[in-house]
Parts: sequence; structure tokens; C-alpha cells
Amino acid sequence: MMIEKDKKFMISWERAIKLGRLKFSLIYGAFFGVFVFVFATLFSYFVFYNKSDYELNKLIIKFIIFLVLGFLLSYFSTWTKNNKKYNKLKNK
Repeated sequence: MMIEKDKKFMISWERAIKLGRLKFSLIYGAFFGVFVFVFATLFSYFVFYNKSDYELNKLIIKFIIFLVLGFLLSYFSTWTKNNKKYNKLKNK
């Protein structure tokens, strides 16, 4: 018998599977990348204030890097981990 947490995960992951790996990674990777970019930028601003780090071109490059890293993490790590968990729960 599955616990409620596992049932919610199964429903949520079935929706993600319908999106497909690429679309899922683009959406969730972008959210993750933006979140980490904002957090890292604010942390850097308040802890290591350096005016040269806040030039527009440097911020744009950092933003793109965080988006790409968020996509790659979501595409390879998150998808694989959640798919394994889903298959394990489904075969219980």
C-alpha cells in the first residue's frame, strides 16, 4: 500500500511524463536557473559587493549560464532520479 506522499508524487510525475523530457527540462530548468541566479546575485551583492560584477553584459552571461545549468541538471539528474522513483513505485 502506497502512502499519500507517494500517490501525490505518482500523479505529479505522470503529468511531467506527458510533457516529455525536453519540455519538462525547459520549464523546470528555467525556473531553477532563474531562482539560483537571483539568489546568487543577491548573495554576491550583499556579501562581496564589487561594482564590476554588476555590469549588464556580465549579468546577462551569468543569467544564460544559470539557465543552461538549470536545464542540464533538470534534463539529466532530476528526470532520471524521478523516473527511477516512479518506476519503483509503479512496480510495487
